[in-house]
Amino acid sequence: MRARLFARYGPEAGLELEFGGEATIGRGSENSVPLSSREVSQRHARVFFDADSAAYWVEDLGSLNGTLLDGEPVTGRERLGSLHVLSFGAAAELFFLELDREPEQPEAVSVKEAGIEEADADAQTVPPDAPDEDAGKRTRVDVEPTLLPPKLRAKKDQPSAAETGSSTSVEEAPVGLPPSLVGPGEAPEAPAGG
Repeated sequence: MRARLFARYGPEAGLELEFGGEATIGRGSENSVPLSSREVSQRHARVFFDADSAAYWVEDLGSLNGTLLDGEPVTGRERLGSLHVLSFGAAAELFFLELDREPEQPEAVSVKEAGIEEADADAQTVPPDAPDEDAGKRTRVDVEPTLLPPKLRAKKDQPSAAETGSSTSVEEAPVGLPPSLVGPGEAPEAPAGG
């Protein structure tokens, strides 16, 4: 496992360290990450990889001003994740990043557990953006083209209202109006053709 500590802001901006097993942070020159602020102890904190948990952790080494993880005091040891922010005193802030952590792979599920039929499981799928090589070769012979009814075919050959400049009018209502919607003295319309 590899990780990186880096600073983007403040007096330590531009500081960057890649490490494997362990990195110490403090004001002393023997630290992996030396910080110059007087608020940082000589040996302030330690970031380390724990093989049993397969994770990086941070612990404060008894510093006077404490270590913060995302703004919360570190007590004991705290597990780190990518882009957690470590603060040392009020002066230095470092970002933590795991470099070679592989994303967790989903567990393999059998075809029966997923509820997929055996025949469907063997079917090949084509990604949606892949070119369809057989598109020009296939034809559908089991369906005949649908013909328009005679009235619609005749209307298709006539110019539209927009082309002739005329307005659209309604010839008949397909359904009669209910008596509650008909005004006084008017008879409800009967449906056409009925």
